[in-house]
Amino acid sequence: MQLVVPAITTKEVLRKITNAGAHFGINKTLSKIRESLYWVHYRQYVENWCKNCRTCAAVKRPKIMARGPMQPQNVGSPFGRTAGEVAGPLPIPEERNKDTKKVKGSGDGLQKKLSSVYKMLRTNRIERRLVE
Repeated sequence: MQLVVPAITTKEVLRKITNAGAHFGINKTLSKIRESLYWVHYRQYVENWCKNCRTCAAVKRPKIMARGPMQPQNVGSPFGRTAGEVAGPLPIPEERNKDTKKVKGSGDGLQKKLSSVYKMLRTNRIERRLVE
């Protein structure tokens, strides 16, 4: 059963519902009103009320964050800029080669796959190979 609210008291009713409900937003306020109240065009009243409520605007953030326009990026050519990592020494299973001590991974921003080599590595060897 719903109570019909006179048009004169709609602002007061909305103020009490939103203040008592911690400014839930449009959907939750509508569901609270549907439980026990009714007035003509209540959905439009609630939408306008929540959009113009200063507390809701201060607390709630927009669902879609504003983003700046995309900027073109100068990416250069494949392998124009590379990145690599060396990790180790790592524990090696017994069935593997005893010389396998470190893992190297490298790639550039344009390739989809990452090359990885299992070998005995030293940083000075890596530098020489990259320059060659």
